[in-house]
Amino acid sequence: MSKILIQKYSQNNQSFINFIIDFKTLNRTSKVMVYGESKYGYQRKPDKKHYSKIKKYFLNEPNAILPSSLILGVDRDVIEKYIVKEKGNEYLNLEGINKKIFRIVDGQHRLKGLEEAIKGKPELEDYIFNVVVIVTDIKNRSKELEIFTDINSKSKRIRVDLALLAKYNYEIYEGKIEKLGEHIAVKTAFKLKEENSERNIWRNGIKFDVHEEKALGIVSINAFKHSIKPLCDKYLRDIEFNMKEATDIQKYEMAETASDFIVQLLVEAWTIVAEKWGGCFSPSIENDYFYDIKEYYYNRKYYIQKTLGVKVLNSILYDTVRNSNLTEYNLGKFYRTIIASNVNISNWSTGDMFAGLSSESGFKLAKNYVLNKQNE
Repeated sequence: MSKILIQKYSQNNQSFINFIIDFKTLNRTSKVMVYGESKYGYQRKPDKKHYSKIKKYFLNEPNAILPSSLILGVDRDVIEKYIVKEKGNEYLNLEGINKKIFRIVDGQHRLKGLEEAIKGKPELEDYIFNVVVIVTDIKNRSKELEIFTDINSKSKRIRVDLALLAKYNYEIYEGKIEKLGEHIAVKTAFKLKEENSERNIWRNGIKFDVHEEKALGIVSINAFKHSIKPLCDKYLRDIEFNMKEATDIQKYEMAETASDFIVQLLVEAWTIVAEKWGGCFSPSIENDYFYDIKEYYYNRKYYIQKTLGVKVLNSILYDTVRNSNLTEYNLGKFYRTIIASNVNISNWSTGDMFAGLSSESGFKLAKNYVLNKQNE
């Protein structure tokens, strides 16, 4: 296609463009924003199992139909360069354009499946899609991320944990973040649940997808990040990180460095917890709600990895290192504190002594029990 007729509209001050486009042109001018591969990345790479089904559909069905619109994103100052007006209509002129100006927000598996099918059926290059484009200013790209998250967390079964990480990255790039501790805490939680070390009892234990009831995990990302945020803030203080003078890139790199450090600290600390109360953890393997086989160690019959447990034990961890430089931490005090606790495995079970301790005063009481200070 040389010139494409477009329609512009807006919803609650958000600008959109709608048009019809062939696959060949679209594939030439669009890309997936993969987390970790792009500054603004927020998606996983296309899942082969998913797009292979779409490839098979195109190859085996001569009348294949995919009527749903694809959703793309584009920067306002970029798209305006390619819009021309003729006789009262507006057109998008993409002829000769080989730059990938569009970002694929929704539809990456359909496009990847069709791309694979074309290798055996070249005529599919002319397959037509309807496209809705989210138009944003570069300093407000987070709106595109919000739309992606809404689409995939509420109407589809697609992981949105990377989108949550990207949200904090966007706040850095858009100058909307004044403190880095919460961002580091979220990154730490993600890396901890993904860490495959045999010593890591938090593997797949932190639930990022709050909209999916069947998602693996025993504690929510919100509860876990709040429990470790004091550690993250302390790390920044101890290395004397100057948030006001740091560049966006320096803030991003610091979040990566700090979260890597806190992950290792937590793995070691919770190895001590597992040594003391090993019966509270049960190695298990099952399919998650994407039917991927996952291994985890939590046991829902115990509070130890639920909100109460992480709040109490991570608070005790912080108390044992708060008077020293965290970058030179020694877990000897934490080890002695945990091993000396009079709380036993059965006490952590649901319905036992910690039952109903969900308020701040309840958490303080549970902490005192673990510290053998139940009379305070």
